[in-house]
Amino acid sequence: MLLRVADSLYWMARNIERAENHAHVLSVELIQALEASDEDLLMNEEWDVILDICAAGEERKNLMTNGSPDLEKIIRHLTFSADNPSSTRTCIQIARENARKSRDHLSNDLWMILNECYLYLIKWSDANWSNYHIQSTLQRVKMTSLSVQGVIETTASRGVDYRLIKIGFWIERADHTLRILRSICKKLKEQPQHTTYYLNLALQLSKGSDAYLRGQLPYMRPQQVFSFLMINPDFPRSIRYCIDHAWYAIKQVEGDQGSGYAKHLKETLTQMTDSIQSLELGSLEVDYMLDFFRTQYSGIKVT
Repeated sequence: MLLRVADSLYWMARNIERAENHAHVLSVELIQALEASDEDLLMNEEWDVILDICAAGEERKNLMTNGSPDLEKIIRHLTFSADNPSSTRTCIQIARENARKSRDHLSNDLWMILNECYLYLIKWSDANWSNYHIQSTLQRVKMTSLSVQGVIETTASRGVDYRLIKIGFWIERADHTLRILRSICKKLKEQPQHTTYYLNLALQLSKGSDAYLRGQLPYMRPQQVFSFLMINPDFPRSIRYCIDHAWYAIKQVEGDQGSGYAKHLKETLTQMTDSIQSLELGSLEVDYMLDFFRTQYSGIKVT
């Protein structure tokens, strides 16, 4: 396979997953904003978490009005902005462009799903939208990602192209969970009196609430939540689960003889695996985890 095709498949997958993740994060936060009551004061703090997770923290000042988060500006920046490299529109656009470059390796159904979502976002980018419409748009982005992954699982042969796509999905998913935990740790450090609130938010943003409540004791403590989102072997969004599956896909691509093409990626994953394995599970306190994320976060930023 040509390197440019491999590169296109990898980045197509990463941007599809990123678009879904950012759409989910924004959707959760908009619902929280509607239901906020006694914890209204925390809503402004939550937007810091959301912007950080969506790689928009540096734009925070531009997204404020009179010292408070401007909802319309935030939605436009995170969803429709062509100038934001991490907006859902930009992610879908990049994914579509990469899919176009590698169409010989993809099904027509996948291309049609991706193309329709892109045209939909372009159509509504400059329109006046309501709260109902923005939730519908975010849901459409999430369903596009899930549909694409369903088409891949049901139609793609298990060859190199399939493995490259899966590597992209796993890496992006691990990066997203790591971003959530890093942002939540900062808030737990600043506001320990709201520990339960932020731990619950971490589970919601990572789509882990249902799985955590089904599999864990009803305790919302940092040790349990950190362990679940970092090393749980059965939760498909835990960092360890994603890295293990990315490793498996890499080995399938390289075969028994190995290859030097994925050297940087393998070194990064090895470093992250070693770091996670060295975690002291009995000491997953906030300070300990915050130091861990500060020193390890750059390790997952695979380009």
